[in-house]
Amino acid sequence: MPKQYRCIRYSEVIIELMAEILKKRPADNIVNEVVEKASLLPEHLRTVDITLKLLSDLLRTNIVLMNADNEVTNQIKWPRNSTTDLERLLRRVAVEDGQQVLKNDFSIFYKELYQKGNGSLSLYLLKEHELLTEAECEQTVELLRVALNLWGKKHGEVNEAALVHAILNDESEKMYRLANQLKIDVKGIELMWLLQLNDLKEEKKLKEDILSYASKFYKTCVTQLLDDQLIVLLGNYRHNDSELVLGETFIQNSPYKESIDSIVLCPRLRNTTDVRTTYQLVNEVALQLPKLFHEKKNFSISEIRQVAYANKLIQSGEAEVEETLALLSPIMDSKEQLMTLCSFLLDAGADFQICSEQLFIHKNTVKYRIKKISEALGYNVMRFSESYECYVACLTYRLISL
Repeated sequence: MPKQYRCIRYSEVIIELMAEILKKRPADNIVNEVVEKASLLPEHLRTVDITLKLLSDLLRTNIVLMNADNEVTNQIKWPRNSTTDLERLLRRVAVEDGQQVLKNDFSIFYKELYQKGNGSLSLYLLKEHELLTEAECEQTVELLRVALNLWGKKHGEVNEAALVHAILNDESEKMYRLANQLKIDVKGIELMWLLQLNDLKEEKKLKEDILSYASKFYKTCVTQLLDDQLIVLLGNYRHNDSELVLGETFIQNSPYKESIDSIVLCPRLRNTTDVRTTYQLVNEVALQLPKLFHEKKNFSISEIRQVAYANKLIQSGEAEVEETLALLSPIMDSKEQLMTLCSFLLDAGADFQICSEQLFIHKNTVKYRIKKISEALGYNVMRFSESYECYVACLTYRLISL
């Protein structure tokens, strides 16, 4: 920076500064660096597409991968918001296998690969304003071979599994390409069910049961198993019934309900970004649900958000936790009252009958206890505006007691 020159702006120098810093990055261990980063990601994110995104960021390079029919299977732009039509650019240039040429301010490297299960693949690297080094090209080819062997056995497949993975991994171009080939309206997806399974033996029959049921109400129905979780994406609703009631009715009447630990109903999804963020949110707290909500199987996304909120509250420090639990201090020494309140608000959804069945006591006994608890707390736990704070306090209490 020139001394005493104070009128220069941050935005005027940051790109040039970052470019100079990145130029000094060695390209000796591209394969190890990218594979190591990809291996640290959750299993469903260890894909060829994610590997290519990591590589694109490292080399600051556009990457295009095509199949034997010259259809794009992966397209990674750098920067991501680039408006360059890479396919059009490639159609106007001829590059020999293993060579690099210059065209319209782009250096273009091409390499043909063959992988068992995926057949012949064409790799293109397009770098703007400068050439790729020989080492970068060689290591990119080696990295792609490694990624295909590790995570690309079904890389070129066109099916609903690949589509769901593309949605969850934020692979928008791949998602739209697969959706178009499968004739699935991904823009119409408005609802998601997430089912935690305890028995994968019935998974195939459960999927058939869900599709048979959901197709009566939705034009778009996609279901896919990911780990021990069944993801159901629904859209283009064609009935007037409550969507939440439909989900609850299914789990109550399904002959495979014993294989289901829980179902989270996620309505009002605006786009596939909402699908991805909601899926990630549910997975953050999924393992806590059976311990926080006893004997409860149906969950709304609102309840999931409350669990996430309580988790953040606990992480914020002891003072926040003490302030939240202070509300329960009048009954903290009464195990009976504390258990009743937690069961009533968390497990039974403020339903006296369900609460009485879970605690094995009479319904009127629950009503009497709730009345006494309200008097002790100074909160009417039957009134929503006051019960909410009690709900969060009970949730926090159970979380720190896990």
